[in-house]
Amino acid sequence: MYSCLTFQNQQSCPSGNSVVRCDKLDQSEIRSLLMCFLYILKSMSDDALFTYWNKASASELMDFFTIAEVCLHQFQYMGKRYIARNQEGLGPIVHDRKSQTLPVSRNRTGMMHARLQQLSSLDNSLTFSHSYGHSEADVLHQSLLEANIATEVCLTILDTLSLFTMAFKIQLLYIGVDGTIGPVHGMFIAAVFIVGDIMTIIGTDPFLGNPAILMPAFALVIISVSQLIADVVGIGGTRFQQSLSIINNCANSDRLTKHTTFPSDVKDLTKRIRTVLMATAQMKEHENDPEMLVDLQYSLAKSYASTPELRKTWLDSMARIHVKNGDLSEAAMCYVHVAALVAEYLLRKGMFKQGCISFRVITPNIDEEASMMEDVGMQDVHFNEDVLMELLEQCADGLWKAERYELIADIYKLIIPIYEKRRDFERLAHLYDTLHRAYSKVTEVMHTGKRLLGTYFRVAFFGQAAGFFEDEDGKEYIYKEPKLTPLSEISQRLQKLYSDKFGSENVRMIQDSGKVNPKDLDSKYAYIQVTHVVPYFEEKELQERKTEFERNHNIRRFMFEMPFTQLGKRRGGVEEQCKRRTVLTAIHCFPYVKKRIPIMYQHHIDLNPIEVAIDEMSKKVAELRQLCSSVEVDMIKLQLKLQGSVSVQVNAGPLAYARAFLDDTNTKRYPDNKVKLLKEVFRQFVDACGQALEVNERLIKEDQIEYQEEMKANYREMTKELSEIMHEQITSVEEKASVMPNSLHIFNAISGTPTSTTVHGMPSSSSVA
Repeated sequence: MYSCLTFQNQQSCPSGNSVVRCDKLDQSEIRSLLMCFLYILKSMSDDALFTYWNKASASELMDFFTIAEVCLHQFQYMGKRYIARNQEGLGPIVHDRKSQTLPVSRNRTGMMHARLQQLSSLDNSLTFSHSYGHSEADVLHQSLLEANIATEVCLTILDTLSLFTMAFKIQLLYIGVDGTIGPVHGMFIAAVFIVGDIMTIIGTDPFLGNPAILMPAFALVIISVSQLIADVVGIGGTRFQQSLSIINNCANSDRLTKHTTFPSDVKDLTKRIRTVLMATAQMKEHENDPEMLVDLQYSLAKSYASTPELRKTWLDSMARIHVKNGDLSEAAMCYVHVAALVAEYLLRKGMFKQGCISFRVITPNIDEEASMMEDVGMQDVHFNEDVLMELLEQCADGLWKAERYELIADIYKLIIPIYEKRRDFERLAHLYDTLHRAYSKVTEVMHTGKRLLGTYFRVAFFGQAAGFFEDEDGKEYIYKEPKLTPLSEISQRLQKLYSDKFGSENVRMIQDSGKVNPKDLDSKYAYIQVTHVVPYFEEKELQERKTEFERNHNIRRFMFEMPFTQLGKRRGGVEEQCKRRTVLTAIHCFPYVKKRIPIMYQHHIDLNPIEVAIDEMSKKVAELRQLCSSVEVDMIKLQLKLQGSVSVQVNAGPLAYARAFLDDTNTKRYPDNKVKLLKEVFRQFVDACGQALEVNERLIKEDQIEYQEEMKANYREMTKELSEIMHEQITSVEEKASVMPNSLHIFNAISGTPTSTTVHGMPSSSSVA
């Protein structure tokens, strides 16, 4: 049929001129043939159409939609005045067809554009009846006839579009996320064009009534086309954009729907698809930048709060990227968000008792899924309890791979009641076995201390003038890197990534961690600043977060420190050394569905010299205690910490703080509460060092005995000097150990009971006759 309609296209002659072939079909015959096509289309069963579409080739499907659009052009209602002038033989009114102009395409859909360009020029000035007179009644009757035909054509094409959308819904939703394009996507480009044409027809037809009836079909098309990537559709000045503009303008100008939600709904949908087009165009540009790629897909997922299936699709795509890059915690969070999304949907449909709020114990970020809006996007979503069970088990598997074993129980609390209700004892046995292994893993990693849940960095970008970072200019992020990633590794990775984008000669790394003034930077370069940061907790929060896992999960505040002195120098003596602690707060908690999160705000805390001493000594105490409490002690690290702690050098080590702030000549210069606090920290420090020496003595071999004795001698000398500085007897662990057996001797002598006991691993016996 398509070939029949195009017989009138221009053909080349041997002379090089063009002639028009009119020896096949005239305009009335073309319209009659199209009417037959529409009648068949309207009369066919859905199954027959499905069969045809499944068997048709890509070119045949494209021809099908091309003919559908030709029908819209040929049967477009031209208006009562137009019909009157045509019947009076005055010639047709020249209409502005700018909105139907088809620009030359520079992309892969060029063939479809070319065909539509040819067919849009076909004359549609014929009326259905040539025998009517010129009276007003005749013109009115002819106008009603053509208006009704135009209405029927529009509704038939819309019904067909809706049917095609549902028939190829799965292929459309799950193809194209990774950039691959199938022939079905081209059909949906045509679908948007056709909807635009229908809206154009509505805008000129007073008989078509309320355009709000087209909203469901339009929404289906928009939802489907939103998966197209931008290099196929084209963004700048293409007919795709024109069709969206026509649809939006028609909705806003319709008087019948002006005071309803219809215009705003259409505006929301067209805005959403433009967001998709811009984001997908950038995806191609940033396909080698994992952070930016995930950010773009996140923006798409966020725009589909009212379309659960599409939001799930993009979250699944983000999870695949994270798994590919080894970011397993982020992949697990994507799975958790998908499960929460489905649970929230089922809750609102009355199919499940718990919604996304049940997942808040896992991550507070889950509140995003509560923003689901119930519009046309929630219709015909095929989620059920079985789908949710599969997604929850996927969550548990993802959390296991991410080594976040503590969270698996929270997931299983949602699954177990379902399996109990179903009497599925085999699945229950499997779940409880997995729980047993998960808690065993928790015990193991707590004892060994070998689980590393991530390293964090503050990354800032500067350089907009030369078109480098554009919207990223001046932005600061917290980056989460896997395991124990050194600063040099992430710095080199980012430098290479942006050198490949902008050229190595245009990228500069800022080595300093201080605040950057963009005015001091050369606009010819792109600058990247990377700073290692650590989680930050206030004292009360630290008491609540007792385990290492709790101090590495659901964290959003981080800090880094910069030394300074009041004289402006970076470094000085301990009595003049200050420290500026910068606390950064991210928008969301880590781990999240993204591995980088923008910084929301930051504040600074300046520590004076004695506060720096208290802070540094407290850190040493905590480090020594942590090393000693490990089941598998890292002896090398322990000895390094001990060596730096019990040193008696004059101008370095812990004693330097004691001499500077606790000596009689200096204490009066500092607040009493700070001096008392520093003294208490030193008492704890002496105990921690003594315990570390005992642990080290149990671990060393014969070749390190002399080294151990040397450290013990330094330890005794350190406690002696501390006692002199603080004017109190600082008792070493050795002295405490020697006092305890003597106390036992006295007790045994009084009681008359011979005993044999062991104190700190040293056997001691006493007998009284």
